[in-house]
Amino acid sequence: MAKKIFTKIATSWLIWVALPSGPAPALGQLGPDGSPITTSNYTVDLTRGVVISSSRVIGLSGAATSLAQGVEGGLQNPAAVAYRGPQWPDWYDYWLALGSTFPFQSGDFYNSGRVAGDTRAFSDDTFFLIPGAYFQMWNLGIGLTIDSQFIRLKGVINPATMEQETLRLRFTTFHIQAGYGFFDGQLIIGGGLRIFRQRAFQSNRIVSDGDVYKTLGLGAEVGVILRPHHKRWSLGAALFPTISTGVGTKGNITPDPDGNIVVGDFFLPRSTKIPTTGSVGFSYQFGPRPPNPPWVSAGALAADDLERLKRRKQAAKEREQEEIAAVRARGGPDVEICVRAVEQR
Repeated sequence: MAKKIFTKIATSWLIWVALPSGPAPALGQLGPDGSPITTSNYTVDLTRGVVISSSRVIGLSGAATSLAQGVEGGLQNPAAVAYRGPQWPDWYDYWLALGSTFPFQSGDFYNSGRVAGDTRAFSDDTFFLIPGAYFQMWNLGIGLTIDSQFIRLKGVINPATMEQETLRLRFTTFHIQAGYGFFDGQLIIGGGLRIFRQRAFQSNRIVSDGDVYKTLGLGAEVGVILRPHHKRWSLGAALFPTISTGVGTKGNITPDPDGNIVVGDFFLPRSTKIPTTGSVGFSYQFGPRPPNPPWVSAGALAADDLERLKRRKQAAKEREQEEIAAVRARGGPDVEICVRAVEQR
């Protein structure tokens, strides 16, 4: 069991990232690029850019949608939650994953148009953390993945204490997924609920003493994988509709008369949006490896051997009964002793 847990964690150590683009104007008018933002009427557009994940997902590229499995595949295709591989024949299975990502040291990480190698395009104040867990029973799978982005802005004046503190922003998406493999796992359909939370608080510690501003957004996700047994091809598709925050807005800072949420010199965004994304993937396998092997339970794998063992036990029992009957038919004062001797063999 310990080996299995270590293997799952080791093979599922993910490096994922959610890439924010520049804020887009909503209700207010923003100035030119690079100018100070003086309104809260804008929306942060959290758009995923380049694929940064496990080596398997990166190597498969778009085909990962049709071959998604485990927690790492669940962010590519929700149907991955119900994928059962042939490696584990138990009636249940589980996946554990923990991913973390820091900005790179060169290149246009945020797709801002800066020249590759310009270290000003990067910040050590942004951190990504993605834990997840799946549990599967036969062809049913359920799971939870938490996609978190942490941002900190140092030297922001706290209006309550008039001291400089760190303003921390957190954008967290909870992926609550469920799926089922129909036709013995040849057609896998998965979906789930996405809960997107935007938080802002001031603290020199990573733990919040009270949120300055927080809001929620709700959305859905759906995916499908078609993988006929013993065929060399598989097909997958996934859809993640738009999510916008604005549900259950709370906070301990009162907006100004213009509706702006101001902390020190910073105007916090009213909302955050994750745009609609979708993908379709196709894969074809070459080489001698068995294509699309079905998941077979331990009971089914051992069924033939168990049946043979059952027949052998039955035959031995019948021979014993025949010997006992022959001993009793022979008679004599030692009949019971002979019967017990036959039963104890």
